[in-house]
Order: sequence, then C-alpha cells, then structure tokens
Amino acid sequence: MLAEGDQLCVCCGVETESAIRLFLYCDFARSIWVEVFGWLGLNFFLPHNLFSILLSLQGMAGKNPRNKVADVVDEIKLRS
Repeated sequence: MLAEGDQLCVCCGVETESAIRLFLYCDFARSIWVEVFGWLGLNFFLPHNLFSILLSLQGMAGKNPRNKVADVVDEIKLRS
C-alpha cells in the first residue's frame, strides 16, 4: 500500500502507481508475466492496455487453461 502522499509504484519505486501499471507495465509485474508465460511455453507480448486482455478473456470459460492463455496471446498479437 502507498503511504499517504506517496505516488510511486510500490513494486519498483520508479513511476507513478496505477492499477494498469501494477498489473502490466511495472518492470516487476512484467518479469512475473514473462516467467508465467515461459512456464507455459509461450512468449509474452505486452498488450497496449488491460482492456485488450479482458476482451480476449471474454467467452473463454470452460477451455483448457493452456488454450486460454494461447488464445489471449493470439488476440494480443492481432491487436498489436
């Protein structure tokens, strides 16, 4: 959590904190995504925004988790 008046990212301390930054663009968060996708045998491509990821996840219920990730990655590639 941020201390009162503090606006820097709590993970990296480099840029102003925001939800999108904490989830995707912080160097610390990005390194975690790279590791997770690596464990799945996939390359991680940073999306333009969180909304594009959420749109990609829509309607994927019931699929194998590995297939879900692959579908999201494909969608992100198409939108890039």
